[in-house]
Amino acid sequence: AAPILHAAERYLLQYRYQQAESATAQSGAAVPGELRLWAQFSQVALDRDLRGAGLSTWGAERPSTLAWLAVGDEHGWRWAGGEGNDDTLQNLAEGQARARGLGLIFPLLDLDDDARLGAAAVAATDTGAIAQASERYHPDSVLAAAIDSPAPGSWRAHWTLLLGAETQQWSSEGQQLDAVLQEGIDVLAGHLARRFAAAGAGVEQSGVTLNVVAVSSATGYARALHYLQSLNSVTAVQVTEVAGDTVTFELSAYGAADAVRQAITLGRVLEPAPGPDNAYRLAP
Repeated sequence: AAPILHAAERYLLQYRYQQAESATAQSGAAVPGELRLWAQFSQVALDRDLRGAGLSTWGAERPSTLAWLAVGDEHGWRWAGGEGNDDTLQNLAEGQARARGLGLIFPLLDLDDDARLGAAAVAATDTGAIAQASERYHPDSVLAAAIDSPAPGSWRAHWTLLLGAETQQWSSEGQQLDAVLQEGIDVLAGHLARRFAAAGAGVEQSGVTLNVVAVSSATGYARALHYLQSLNSVTAVQVTEVAGDTVTFELSAYGAADAVRQAITLGRVLEPAPGPDNAYRLAP
């Protein structure tokens, strides 16, 4: 990607300066009169040249990741966040995930969760209990972390990722809690990107057909068309047939039908409809 970065001006569409609206990371307070550079680059040109360099790209479709965060001390293990608990660690993890373009969702930690999973089970890496307790949330992936401070000024975390039939585990440690969380989230982002970004790699193929049923209005038609055009792996969309309330689309896409199906699964606009594998309907 180095040649692309060095020629960034080739992709520039527009830029402007604007007043800072948020606090600075260093002082925690906005600097009066500070200007920020705002720039917009061509996504089409960037995607084209990244793929030309043999690199896969990951669009806006991201998996939902349910995060169980357990904190341990001399009194045992407890949940980070939830009613009556300190949300600091949960907020730090959420911020680190957002910086990597990921969204974490957190369990309710209600009576139902308490009956299914305890914080000690996360510390013991009981993957069966973690998976069972996560089913009610229907996530695309599940992240469990056991975090403690074995000595003053030292933090460590043991991470477990449930991704389909796969289980990945890793550890991070350091003197600063935010650095430990950042390292763990970075590994998470790597695992998810290898699974989901790679689906849109490869040769561009045409002839990917799918049907969207129960399209009962022009608004629904426009919503389906715009959504398919927005998928990162899709390069072209054509309407080939309209029969009653069913619209048939033919797509060209990198990664072909598998990439399109996976992107739709991660999104919240289309959902599978009864019938053949290529049938979908608009989500409410």
